[in-house]
Amino acid sequence: MRGGGKPLDFDLTRRSRRKQCIMTSPESPAMTTLSALRRRLLLGLAAGMLAFGPLVHAGEVPLQDAAHVRMVVQAQLEAFSSGDAAKAFSLAAPGIQQMFGTPDRFMSMVRAQYPMVHRAASATFLRPETEGNLVVQRVQVTDAAGSPWLVTYMVQRQKDKHWRIGACVVVAGTHRLMT
Repeated sequence: MRGGGKPLDFDLTRRSRRKQCIMTSPESPAMTTLSALRRRLLLGLAAGMLAFGPLVHAGEVPLQDAAHVRMVVQAQLEAFSSGDAAKAFSLAAPGIQQMFGTPDRFMSMVRAQYPMVHRAASATFLRPETEGNLVVQRVQVTDAAGSPWLVTYMVQRQKDKHWRIGACVVVAGTHRLMT
């Protein structure tokens, strides 16, 4: 026992909890870098939405646009799978390209932060939707271990009329979604 009559193991537990809090603290260097990256990504995405105006009214994505959006996302998944950093990078929106600078840096980030996307074992495309100035393409992927993930891509039409991926959000899934 230590001063105050508290058992020693209580102090160890308390110290252990504090260490966990420090490791996951928003002020830690790793979290600060990640937070800054997220802020830059969201700012770039917002700027892109303002620059390109509305695509269509809320509702269904025109069939031709839906096909193009799917082709872009599918091509990037295939590029990740085959290790083609240049191709994967070319399908990212200009703001993402500017943020990472090189195909290799982009691929390193994807490999480290999105392994389920980097080497997806399978992909099922759900119906795309419009959300503001973006087309949102959700994809149910399965990683190499068989775990399901819901990947939400925000895809932007560029001034040159090509579609590019402006953001990607991944959420662990517990079951297969209906298409």
